[in-house]
Amino acid sequence: MNGRSPEKRDAAQPPGISGTDAAAALGLSPFKSPVRLWMEMTGRRDMLSAGGFPRSHEASGDHWTRVLETILSAHYRLRNGCKLHPARQTLHPLHSWMLGGGAQSVCGSTDVQLLLCVAAGVPEAAHWSDEMPLYVRARALHELVVASARTLDVMVLVGGRDLQVHRVHSTADAAEELLAQEYAFWQCVQLQRPPPVDLAMDPRLLLTLPIERLDRAYAALDPAY
Repeated sequence: MNGRSPEKRDAAQPPGISGTDAAAALGLSPFKSPVRLWMEMTGRRDMLSAGGFPRSHEASGDHWTRVLETILSAHYRLRNGCKLHPARQTLHPLHSWMLGGGAQSVCGSTDVQLLLCVAAGVPEAAHWSDEMPLYVRARALHELVVASARTLDVMVLVGGRDLQVHRVHSTADAAEELLAQEYAFWQCVQLQRPPPVDLAMDPRLLLTLPIERLDRAYAALDPAY
C-alpha cells in the first residue's frame, strides 16, 4: 500500500479539477503544491523533478489500492445493507470544469448519498488519527458539491489495519468557499498564469464541517467489527 501518491492525476482525465485535485488546488495538500498541480494541468510536466516512486512501483501501488478499495466497498455494503452504484465521471451541473466521480452513490438510504473508499498507505497513514485530515475533507466536500449531495461517508483503511468510517455533512458556507477558491485556481490554469502564493481556502471552514465517527458506533453494537 505504499506505491501510489494519494493525489496522482490520471493522464486521461478530462480538463478540470477532480476530487483528488481539490486539496492541492486549495493549497491544503501535504503532498502537492498548487504550483505543481498548475504545472501538471498546463502541460509543464517536463519542468517537474522526476522524484517519487519508480513507474513500476506506482503501477503496483495503483493495483493494490484499487483491490483494497473494492474490498472496503463490499464491506460497507454488507455492514449497511445498502446498494452502491459504481463511481463514474460526472460534471457539476453549472461548472463543467468541476469533475466528480471519485465517490459511489448509496441507494436505499435516507441518511447518506455518497461513499468514498480510501486505502491510506504509507504516504498518508501519518496524517490520520482520530480526525479526518484536511486534504480528505477537501476531497469529500468537492464530491458533495459536484453531486449536489448533503452527506458522504468516508470508509478508510489506515496502514492496512485501522478501519475508520467518517460521515461528512456539507455546509453552505464551506461549499460556497470551496467553489470560489477552486474557480480562482481554474482561472489560473485557463489563463496560463501561475497561482498566487496566497491562493488557499480558509481551513477553518473544513475543520468545522459536521463529521461523525461511525466505526465507533459499529464497534459498540458488534465487538467483532
